[in-house]
Parts: sequence; C-alpha cells; structure tokens
Amino acid sequence: MLRLRNHLFSGVRAAFPPHHHHPFSTTTPAPSPARFAAEEYLVATCGLTPAQAAKASKGLAHLKSPANPDAVLSFLAGAGLAKEDIAAGIARHPQLLCCKVDKTLTPRFAQILSIGLSPAQISRIISIVPNIFVAPSMISRLQFYLSLLGTFDLLHFALKRTPYLLGQKLEVVKPNMALLLQCGLTASDLALFSKVLTSKPERVKEMLACAEKLGVPRNTGTFKAALWSVHCVGHDSIGAKMDLLKATLGCSEAELALAVRRAPQILRMSEGHQY
Repeated sequence: MLRLRNHLFSGVRAAFPPHHHHPFSTTTPAPSPARFAAEEYLVATCGLTPAQAAKASKGLAHLKSPANPDAVLSFLAGAGLAKEDIAAGIARHPQLLCCKVDKTLTPRFAQILSIGLSPAQISRIISIVPNIFVAPSMISRLQFYLSLLGTFDLLHFALKRTPYLLGQKLEVVKPNMALLLQCGLTASDLALFSKVLTSKPERVKEMLACAEKLGVPRNTGTFKAALWSVHCVGHDSIGAKMDLLKATLGCSEAELALAVRRAPQILRMSEGHQY
C-alpha cells in the first residue's frame, strides 16, 4: 500500500514540478519589476529632444529606477537652475543624473557659490560644463578664469567657445597666457583666444611667429587681428591663402602684403569663420 502511495505521488510531482506554477492555483506570480525607460524619461521629464535622449540614454543603462534622477532634478530646480539649462547639461553629460545629492551636488554647488557666482550664473555654466560637479579641479580653474577675465560675461563667452577650457591643466594654459600678454593682448582679449590657451606652447609660438611674418609688429593694435586670422586659417595654410587672395584680387604680392599689414582680417575672407 505504501509503495502504491509513493508511486502515485511521484507521478503527481513529475507532472507538476515544484518550480512551475500549478495550472489550477488561484495565486498570481509576482510581476517582474518594470525596467527604467531612460530614453522616455529624458524626453518626458528632462526636456531633451528625442535625438538627444537616444544618445544620452546610453550613459544611463545601469539605472534601475528614476529615484536618483528625480532627486537630482529636484535639487537643481530647487537651487534656482533654469529648466532649459538643466536639459542642456544633461544632454552633454547624462551622468549628471547619477550624482548623489548629499555627497556630491550639495557641497559642490556650495563651493561654486562661494567663488562669487549666483544661481542664475551657475545655471548658465552647467548648461556648458555640467561635469564640473564631478571634477573639483574644474571649480578652482573656474575661479582662476573668473579672476583673470574680470567679468562673468567674458568667462561665459570663453566657455561657450571652448567648453573643454576647464578640463585643461593650468600648467599648460599659463605659459600660453603669458606669451599672448607679452604680445600686447589684454586679459579680456584672452576670452576670444580661449582655444589658443589650450594649445601646445610650441603651436602658440608658431602662430605668433607667423603673425609677425605678415609684417604686423607685436604690441600694435592690429597684431590681435593678425593673430586671430592665423588662428582661423591655420599657420601652415597662410601661404596658400595669400596666393589665393593674390589671384582672386588680381594684385601684386607687394600690394597684398601692404593690405594684410593694414587689415589682417582679409585673410579670413570666404573662410566661413567669425570675424
């Protein structure tokens, strides 16, 4: 009898293994947790465009829920940052949504405030350099450039032209800065030449030498225009550009050289660069 009972129960166990839901059970299996839809969140909650969200969502693939992104957005909005600036910052650096509010955002925001920037100004900075929150060295560089340039508007202008300016070590920037100042440029001029500041010193010296070869002496009012033209065209392309202008304008080499000394900006004609 016992053998018969065991045989019957073994048949039942074989038909309905313990890890499978019994077909006659009234209990419902627990649903699997919903997956965090990063791309949808970036569009609906953060204000990114679908194209921006598709690119940014790759940096958020590890997130399981919107809890931390919600906390980050709440902090930034409560600190006075504009929604459009937050969206621009997230599009540039989506990992901003992964920062810890208490351990990272709060102390770093306070540190930036302490150098004299208002929440509205910080908002504009975050739209360009959002990773400043995760790189403390950038805050000290921000303070350096604010002191150097003298106004927030010039600082903002420099960062818009060169977003990676705060990522460059000052050991590289300061020698270039000294070279430019020795040539008669002012501290405020450096905002325009922010990309030059991040170049290798050898390249900056080549640019300065090329500007001098155009016949424009250093420490003159037109030297800045000559240097900017060399920067835009490329010091190794100036010769070809001079030949092109000579052919286009139908002038002699001497006439062109005189024109360039008087108005170096003609070298940028038809180059599509900003004047």
